[in-house]
Amino acid sequence: MHLLKNKNAEKDSCIQSLEGRINRLKQYSRKDSIEIREVPVVEGESVEKIVVQLAKKLDVEQAPSYFERFFLSRNKGAVL
Repeated sequence: MHLLKNKNAEKDSCIQSLEGRINRLKQYSRKDSIEIREVPVVEGESVEKIVVQLAKKLDVEQAPSYFERFFLSRNKGAVL
């Protein structure tokens, strides 16, 4: 019985460690992401163009190539 408790504790520790690693990887994958909400969707409008214009207004000097992708989310806002 003691052996089973030890093995169970080892597995719990391993699970906690793996969950922590997953969380860190998720955070790292989002480190360069921003989400812009409440931007009305306009047929044929470029999300990239909106983001570049916003960056200029905020004095952010990043080339569009800095961003990996642009897309519209289902919540009717632009996501970068």
